[in-house]
Amino acid sequence: MRKNTSLVLLIMLICCLLGTTPVKAEVDSIEMHRLYNPHSGEHFYTGDTNEKNHLASIGWNYEGIGWIAPKLSDIPVYRLYNPNSGDHHYTLDANEKNYLASIGWNYEGIGWYSDEDQGVPLYRQYNPNAETGTHNYTTNKQENDFLVSIGWRAEGIGWYGLKDVQDEPIEVPHIHDWVAEYETVHHEEKGHNEQYVIKEAWTESIPIYEMVEREICNACGADITDLGQSGIGEHIKNHMLVGENGGYHSQWNQIKTGTEAIEHPAEYGTRYVIDEEAYDEEVLIGYTCSCGAKK
Repeated sequence: MRKNTSLVLLIMLICCLLGTTPVKAEVDSIEMHRLYNPHSGEHFYTGDTNEKNHLASIGWNYEGIGWIAPKLSDIPVYRLYNPNSGDHHYTLDANEKNYLASIGWNYEGIGWYSDEDQGVPLYRQYNPNAETGTHNYTTNKQENDFLVSIGWRAEGIGWYGLKDVQDEPIEVPHIHDWVAEYETVHHEEKGHNEQYVIKEAWTESIPIYEMVEREICNACGADITDLGQSGIGEHIKNHMLVGENGGYHSQWNQIKTGTEAIEHPAEYGTRYVIDEEAYDEEVLIGYTCSCGAKK
């Protein structure tokens, strides 16, 4: 044991005399792939090339290398999956991981590791208006600031990636983070003219009059035609018994002899009926990235 200690001290002394320092061991690294689901809006991150290739084969857009992670460190980044929304979440906070698992998220193990030396920050943003793809992680500060400017919430640094061996940030190619742009299109109302009933059809009854010869009592002026001969005689006799003129005379009078039915058709008006109200529609016209690119 003493011999080993003496050997270490001797090596350190030689290094000091030669003006050299021990070389730091190179950290093994892994490229972290970034993919985007154009249907759900979710970004997905993985160091597994097979998983990356599978997702790209079923419609995910491969967006290149997001950052470089250490193959191993003391700071794991946990990966979880929401079976209800189909969303993934990543965090190095064990408490956050445990809480999400307790409310139904599936814990999928350690996704990768964070750099203990905090080389390259991965900025975390949250979209309060989305149901999937609610979080985004990027090394690009410009991308972070742009998303925050359009309503995402900055949530600080999620974890760290590695710097290169020259202690410079690893050059990660810009990854477009497309934001949909919409145009308001106004649609006029639609309708038609239709008839409606102002007055229902009705039947009018009109009396019919004719000039008819009638027998009129001279004493009282009554129309005694319908009494018949015996009745007329009795009527005249009663007047004479009281000393009145018992005669009668004939005259032509206008008498109602029936009715005529006149049919009046229904009366209609025209009015405008709205079938569909006017409305404004937001129409997708393209996408813009924080770098200014459009598609």
